[in-house]
Parts: sequence; structure tokens; C-alpha cells
Amino acid sequence: MTIETKSKNETLELARLLGEDIARNGTGPFVIALEGDLGAGKTTFIKGLARGLGLTRRITSPTFLMARRYRLRSNPRKFESFYHVDAYRMKTARDLEVTGVAEALRGTKNIVAVEWANLIKRYLPADFIAVKIKHKKENERILSITQMNPVRNHKLIKR
Repeated sequence: MTIETKSKNETLELARLLGEDIARNGTGPFVIALEGDLGAGKTTFIKGLARGLGLTRRITSPTFLMARRYRLRSNPRKFESFYHVDAYRMKTARDLEVTGVAEALRGTKNIVAVEWANLIKRYLPADFIAVKIKHKKENERILSITQMNPVRNHKLIKR
């Protein structure tokens, strides 16, 4: 599915809807792999996703920490944690272990959103949602959202 957004708010809203759908219908671990150039809107997308998951905290890029964990209180029986990962500086499986990302990717009650996922693609599970974001104009984006190797069909992603 390819969607064009005309503003930051439209990008946030699209991601919020995906987050709500994941919270209602997803099973874990649930991985969203984001790709896009610097400034394409990956963090903006993750902010909207987090809102849809029920998070009200301010979401900031974990560039220097590489990963942030947020407790999901609104849906504790289904998902317990949301991880926001910035894989830009990750090079090895050891980086994933040290930062806790490897464990997060295995956790059945986790939702994991990974910026720069192309850099750690070989470590991702077989089933994930790929989001490729391209900068069109100042606030316009083209988002391609695809379910990769679907073990579970995600109803929001139409083939």
C-alpha cells in the first residue's frame, strides 16, 4: 500500500491509525521496520504510532541510547512494552544484545519500531511491517507500507 501525506499531521494520523489497529488486532512480537533518508519522517511516524498504542508520553529519537522502552499500560494483557529503536549506529548482533534490542525482538508481548531497519534487516524476524518513507516536498511524504513474509495477515495492510 502506498499513501501520500500532505503534512506532518497527516503522517502522524496515518501512523496513529496503524498503532490503534496493532493494539486491537496484533500479536507479538510485532515489528515495524522503517526506512528513509535523514529527515524523511521516521521519528514523526513513530510518534503517531505511539499515540495509537495509547502512549501519552513525549517520544524522542533514541539516537544516542539506540533504544527506548515504554510501558504500555492500556493493553497489559496483550502487549506490555513498546520499543523505539534507532539502528543507525548498530553494526553487529552484539550491538543488538547490549542495547536489549535482540531481547525486545523476541518478546511476545512487545511492539518494536526500528528506524534505519535496513541496517539490521538480517536480525529482524521473518514477519514484520516495512514502512519506507520518501520525502516529496517540504511537508509531503510518500509512504510505502508492506507486510513482509506474513505469518499473520495484518488487516490494515492490503495486498
